[in-house]
Amino acid sequence: MESQMKTNTKDLEHKVASLQKNLAFANDSSGVDSSELFKIIHRPGWTTPVQVLVAGGILEAMNQQAAALRGLGEALQQHIDASVGR
Repeated sequence: MESQMKTNTKDLEHKVASLQKNLAFANDSSGVDSSELFKIIHRPGWTTPVQVLVAGGILEAMNQQAAALRGLGEALQQHIDASVGR
């Protein structure tokens, strides 16, 4: 069981780091402080396995939205560049 929780926390860490990278283009970390979050998720018994799955799902959805937003921003920038002849 403990091995499973370590795997789950590593997965959450990866998702938080990805979210920070996906939001970096907007100079916004969305208030996600990975160092504090990592301390919390490594505490024994911080939450139930179901809550870990819910948190992982939320982070995954946030990452997908942030990546889509980044892509839209890049498309807008390309359109602007093409409009001004860059």
